[in-house]
Amino acid sequence: MSYILVILFIFSGGGDGETLKSFEMRIPQASYNECKKSAETFELSIPLPGISFKTQTRCEPRPDHQGPEVRDVDT
Repeated sequence: MSYILVILFIFSGGGDGETLKSFEMRIPQASYNECKKSAETFELSIPLPGISFKTQTRCEPRPDHQGPEVRDVDT
Protein backbone atom coordinates (compact mmCIF):
# COMPACT_ATOMS: atom_id res chain seq x y z
CA MET A 1 0.00 0.00 0.00
CA SER A 2 1.23 3.50 -0.73
CA TYR A 3 0.87 6.50 1.54
CA ILE A 4 0.48 10.28 1.42
CA LEU A 5 2.73 12.57 3.45
CA VAL A 6 0.47 15.38 4.70
CA ILE A 7 2.26 18.59 5.73
CA LEU A 8 0.10 21.21 7.47
CA PHE A 9 1.42 24.79 7.34
CA ILE A 10 -0.01 27.20 9.93
CA PHE A 11 0.63 30.95 9.88
CA SER A 12 -0.51 32.96 12.90
CA GLY A 13 0.10 36.50 14.07
CA GLY A 14 -0.86 39.31 16.34
CA GLY A 15 -0.60 39.28 20.10
CA ASP A 16 -3.38 36.71 20.45
CA GLY A 17 -1.82 34.15 18.08
CA GLU A 18 -4.85 34.19 15.75
CA THR A 19 -4.51 31.81 12.79
CA LEU A 20 -4.08 33.90 9.66
CA LYS A 21 -3.82 31.12 7.09
CA SER A 22 -3.51 27.35 7.02
CA PHE A 23 -2.91 25.05 4.12
CA GLU A 24 -1.69 21.52 3.59
CA MET A 25 0.48 19.85 1.03
CA ARG A 26 -0.07 16.17 0.18
CA ILE A 27 2.89 14.29 -1.30
CA PRO A 28 2.63 10.64 -2.45
CA GLN A 29 5.12 8.21 -0.85
CA ALA A 30 5.91 4.64 -1.93
CA SER A 31 5.59 3.02 1.52
CA TYR A 32 4.75 3.70 5.15
CA ASN A 33 8.44 3.58 6.12
CA GLU A 34 9.36 6.14 3.44
CA CYS A 35 6.47 8.36 4.53
CA LYS A 36 7.40 8.14 8.21
CA LYS A 37 11.03 8.99 7.46
CA SER A 38 9.97 11.98 5.35
CA ALA A 39 7.59 13.15 8.10
CA GLU A 40 10.29 12.90 10.78
CA THR A 41 12.96 14.70 8.76
CA PHE A 42 10.82 17.44 7.16
CA GLU A 43 12.05 20.87 8.19
CA LEU A 44 11.16 24.34 6.93
CA SER A 45 11.85 27.75 8.40
CA ILE A 46 10.26 30.93 7.08
CA PRO A 47 11.34 34.09 8.95
CA LEU A 48 8.44 36.56 8.73
CA PRO A 49 8.34 39.61 11.03
CA GLY A 50 5.31 39.51 13.36
CA ILE A 51 4.07 36.16 12.00
CA SER A 52 4.51 32.80 13.66
CA PHE A 53 4.95 29.77 11.40
CA LYS A 54 4.77 26.10 12.26
CA THR A 55 4.27 22.77 10.51
CA GLN A 56 2.70 19.44 11.44
CA THR A 57 3.23 16.21 9.51
CA ARG A 58 1.38 12.91 9.33
CA CYS A 59 1.09 9.85 7.07
CA GLU A 60 -2.21 8.63 5.62
CA PRO A 61 -3.04 5.68 3.38
CA ARG A 62 -3.14 6.88 -0.23
CA PRO A 63 -6.43 6.45 -2.10
CA ASP A 64 -6.03 5.06 -5.62
CA HIS A 65 -4.83 7.60 -8.16
CA GLN A 66 -4.45 10.49 -5.67
CA GLY A 67 -1.56 12.68 -6.73
CA PRO A 68 0.23 15.58 -5.07
CA GLU A 69 -1.88 18.61 -4.17
CA VAL A 70 -2.01 21.77 -2.07
CA ARG A 71 -5.27 22.83 -0.42
CA ASP A 72 -6.65 25.42 1.98
CA VAL A 73 -7.82 24.06 5.32
CA ASP A 74 -10.00 25.45 8.08
CA THR A 75 -8.49 25.08 11.53
